[in-house]
Amino acid sequence: MLKRTFLSALFAFFGAITGLVVCALLTPIFWRLEGPLGLELAGHSGPAEGLLIGFAAVSAFVGFTVAFRRRRT
Repeated sequence: MLKRTFLSALFAFFGAITGLVVCALLTPIFWRLEGPLGLELAGHSGPAEGLLIGFAAVSAFVGFTVAFRRRRT
């Protein structure tokens, strides 16, 4: 049980890091979408905080789910 919990937390952590990196790599696309959408998606220093948090949360959830289901079967 402890091994599954640790593995799930590890997958969630690396999933969150992966989400942050992917979000940073998508910054040029966010700059192009700002005009048509009328939203500030990325500033001069990178993506907006909301996008960073969203990408990290979704990636962490996916990582946790994959690890939990993988160890359960």
